[in-house]
Amino acid sequence: MDRIRRGSLKLRLSLVFALLATSALQTGCRDLITTSYLMLRGFQTPAEFPGLKEKTVAVVCRSPRSVNPDQEIAVRQIPARVGNLLSMNGKEINVIDQQKIERWIDENGIDRFTDVGQALDADLVVGIELEDYSLYRSSSIFQGKATIRIRVYDIENGNKLVFDAPTQQIDYPNGSGYTTSEIARPEFNNMFIDVIAEKVGINFYDHDHTTSFAADSRVLR
Repeated sequence: MDRIRRGSLKLRLSLVFALLATSALQTGCRDLITTSYLMLRGFQTPAEFPGLKEKTVAVVCRSPRSVNPDQEIAVRQIPARVGNLLSMNGKEINVIDQQKIERWIDENGIDRFTDVGQALDADLVVGIELEDYSLYRSSSIFQGKATIRIRVYDIENGNKLVFDAPTQQIDYPNGSGYTTSEIARPEFNNMFIDVIAEKVGINFYDHDHTTSFAADSRVLR
């Protein structure tokens, strides 16, 4: 539903800018045409690490601390969703099937991210540490909090660390949360996992930074 709303908003904005461009043509205001064009293109932010292009990539998540049931779900779901985002938005990124990764981890455990990459013939491993994870601000309010750290290892070059993002605290939503009476716990957990996956994914492909505002707007009622 949120995606539909965002798509509808983009369509309305496109129509507005088209009308502005038509008006500018009639009045000779070339600057207005240029501005409208740039706005239609969006506000693109380049990838922090574009090095996944044309590589075979394993996306792996682990939690170094004891996990609660919600966090256990997140540890499994986050890499799958990050992989989907990389496939959709990245440039020729070959993402290793997540079920294959999960089977290997179930059988062998995970001491080091690079072990997975070596075993599954990955060129690079995107390693996600999910250090803290909670869904509640209070007993009656959902507000997700998580701490993540993202690293990329180059398996082809001796497991070299090639990208190390600063530890990031994620709060969702930023302002008011959801009451437990208006949304079920599994649904909120699913939404929060989507937010975390997007925060991870945008490190690796060009993106419109205004989408983060769209994510926050989901709680505006």
